[in-house]
Amino acid sequence: MRLFFGLPVDENVRNRVLTVQDRLRSVAGKVKWVESANLHFTLRFLGETADGEVERVAQAAEGIRGLPVGLALRDVGAFPGPGRARVIWVGLARGGETLAQISRELDARLEAKLGLAAEPRGFTPHLTIGRVKAPAPNEALSRSLEALRDEEFGEFTAERFMLYRSTLRPEGPVYHVLREYGA
Repeated sequence: MRLFFGLPVDENVRNRVLTVQDRLRSVAGKVKWVESANLHFTLRFLGETADGEVERVAQAAEGIRGLPVGLALRDVGAFPGPGRARVIWVGLARGGETLAQISRELDARLEAKLGLAAEPRGFTPHLTIGRVKAPAPNEALSRSLEALRDEEFGEFTAERFMLYRSTLRPEGPVYHVLREYGA
């Protein structure tokens, strides 16, 4: 079973992201845009997990503190950079350190209880809005991303995060909430 911990975003943010995705479509090339219902901040990706371990994974996150947290979303960028985008993202102007703290606590608990090592790249709070299928230099996309620097996406209070099961399908992933945590 493919699992991850994620924090969903509110409807106003989702609507604003859809507007920006539409603005980028004509210049971005081949991109798999994240569907509105699937927009979330990934706190910890676990990947394939044995069915017998799911309950232990779920229990490891019980009692994690940090919520509710106010999040302000701003900026559009790309990993590894706008000149050769692989992942297009929306950033955080406020609340990122709290999400990082929750992610670190998840890492520590999962390592202590299940022996799962932390992600070696560390945690960078971001909202993935698209994945470039054939990354290559794209000046038009780079200029558009620069024009969207400091773009405001709104604020909301995150009161919960989830343990999700992700089922991959040709038309895109389907997420199922296995457990909710928080306020």
